[in-house]
Amino acid sequence: MEASIRIVKDAVCKMKLDENQVKNLFTHKGRRYYFCSVGCRAEFERHPEDHTQVAPLEDGVKNDV
Repeated sequence: MEASIRIVKDAVCKMKLDENQVKNLFTHKGRRYYFCSVGCRAEFERHPEDHTQVAPLEDGVKNDV
């Protein structure tokens, strides 16, 4: 049986990734973040607050950036 593909987004560079192929993961405040490279993960670890902000959408609903 073939594994389903789940697309996730790199928290730093926003690249779309296949969750099954991601090797760079980091958990911050109970949430898992995915990265395309060691460099993006290191940037996140240095400044997680820059990559975990919540931005309002046009209709006023909050959305993870």
